[in-house]
Amino acid sequence: MKLSEFPGCCTAFVANDFGGTNLSSGKKGYITKVKIRAWLKATMEGPNGHACIVVMTNDVQHAANSVLLELGFKHSAWMSKTQHPGSKIRLWWKEP
Repeated sequence: MKLSEFPGCCTAFVANDFGGTNLSSGKKGYITKVKIRAWLKATMEGPNGHACIVVMTNDVQHAANSVLLELGFKHSAWMSKTQHPGSKIRLWWKEP
């Protein structure tokens, strides 16, 4: 799992690399809910004062989607896409 600065904003971040599918960014293997939850909580509670964390997942990333919902992330509707049309994507965000 990775955290990158949101372009043009020093207190907003983009989280990615949650695994669970060959279509995800970064790791392709399964990452447990426990690991995702611990990483997100540590990231959200970190000393840097994140104004916002943004995540993009697809509908096959069940563990990540479940944890994001549990932790109170808000989300868009599922969106279709032209590349890899067999899955959909969703934008998630969390305000402090």
